[in-house]
Amino acid sequence: LETRQPGHSALERYMEIAQILTRRKDATAQDGVTWVSDLVEALKIPRLATYGMSEEQFPEAIEKTRNANSFKGNPIALNDEELRGILERAL
Repeated sequence: LETRQPGHSALERYMEIAQILTRRKDATAQDGVTWVSDLVEALKIPRLATYGMSEEQFPEAIEKTRNANSFKGNPIALNDEELRGILERAL
């Protein structure tokens, strides 16, 4: 979002959320992402591979994501490459 639409109104909301999560008035949206990533690690939330997901299932997962109602609520439409990257990082 910061790269593709740096002036998007959602960035301000993400920054506000980051400031609440980190309890820092100078926190950025990226600080919020880091905070959530650290929480996932601390809680030992399993990776997708733990549930049997593999790269061979990515095309189906991407297609299902595109058709999901929740996907329509994203501030920007993610392309297949971006969705694949998310899955790769979560695998």
